[in-house]
Amino acid sequence: SKQGFVAPLDGTLVKAPNEGTIYEIGQGSKHPISAAVFKNRGLSFKNVSTLSVEEMASFLVDGFAKPKDKTFYKVAESGQLYYFKDGTKRTISAFVAKQQRITPDFTFSKQENASWPDGIAVAPRDGTYLKGDGAADVYLVVKGQLKPLTYAAYKARKLTPKKISVIPQAEVDAYEKGELLTK
Repeated sequence: SKQGFVAPLDGTLVKAPNEGTIYEIGQGSKHPISAAVFKNRGLSFKNVSTLSVEEMASFLVDGFAKPKDKTFYKVAESGQLYYFKDGTKRTISAFVAKQQRITPDFTFSKQENASWPDGIAVAPRDGTYLKGDGAADVYLVVKGQLKPLTYAAYKARKLTPKKISVIPQAEVDAYEKGELLTK
């Protein structure tokens, strides 16, 4: 241990005397907790331990404390929507937010959001037909994956352009792809 201090157990809430910032200990580092994440996780001030200035200084800061699992939130500066699940943040496009009526329950800062690991984007609802605005490929969303359709499958399903949502190509490219549908 550095300077003879042993890090408290992961998940311990700590602060220095006469300082407002509360940190969560994780893997030997300290992670600042914003007021929004503190509220999101239902934490309590009575569970915060005050350590000496020297002991607090012995822990390196490593990213912000994460929100609780299955949190819908937006980033204050950009308004971009995310879903925090299984330790990762997953972007939610405007199309998916509108389709699934997703609204944020919390607002976190750009700095907090940037410190959390990226996950796979939240896919459109299963059964959605879509295509990107930069390519001709048409996809069907099945179990969160985009499955491309052959021309034969397109004809067999009697699809019309009206039944296909056109979204930005970059969004299509960000989703997980599945196997080709031939009928």
